Amino acid sequence: MRPERTLLRSDQLFGSMGDARLQLRQMSRRPYLQPDWSRPRPTREDALWMCERIELTPVEIKSAAAEAVLQRLKRNLANGGAFLAAVRFGPDTVFDCFASRNWLLREEMIARLLCREEIRQLLAAVQVPPIDDSERCVSALKSLTDNFEKDSPYIFLAKLAWLLDDGGAYTTPSDDGRAAAELAFDFCKEVFDHRYAEVECFANHHAWTPWFFDVAWDWTVVLFDLRERLMWILVSTDTD
Repeated sequence: MRPERTLLRSDQLFGSMGDARLQLRQMSRRPYLQPDWSRPRPTREDALWMCERIELTPVEIKSAAAEAVLQRLKRNLANGGAFLAAVRFGPDTVFDCFASRNWLLREEMIARLLCREEIRQLLAAVQVPPIDDSERCVSALKSLTDNFEKDSPYIFLAKLAWLLDDGGAYTTPSDDGRAAAELAFDFCKEVFDHRYAEVECFANHHAWTPWFFDVAWDWTVVLFDLRERLMWILVSTDTD
């Protein structure tokens, strides 16, 4: 007798192959930053010291979508502008503890990290103040700490598309919005590969440096990629 053959349906065959490819991709990725609940929570002093010492490496942005986003934003925000910067965080157990628990808004961490010299140089035109005891620095830290809010990377995608389409104080949409939506989608693809579950998003709509005009078009977004340890900072402003 001939042995019976088991015939696989196409969905079973290609589904299995797809699962295998997915497992290979996941194995090739760097580890996802997960909270270690057995570790005690670091103190405020630990957090402040970490903000001073953690290694921040500026990242050269090689993204056609990111460049296209900046060009369109600068065209729309004719009296203001937009800038994008990215840094990679080095290993640090204190930072990992806060970041993995979605605690980056605590202990002035985002505020102090944004005022680090590495980011100040990347965003030189934005006039980010250094960390010191000056009134300007104290004011910036307070504005950042008080006005940054947890947001969703999905909301960021929609807000970016809207800003790309809606224009600024003296510009108006030139099409049906499809191009802006596709550009925002491409930006998220190239920046964090649509891994929305692995990205923390924080937004601020207030002026925290003299570069902002303190009007409706002020926008600062911080995206932190929990897998790649990358922080992306997008700032924009305009005035009438």
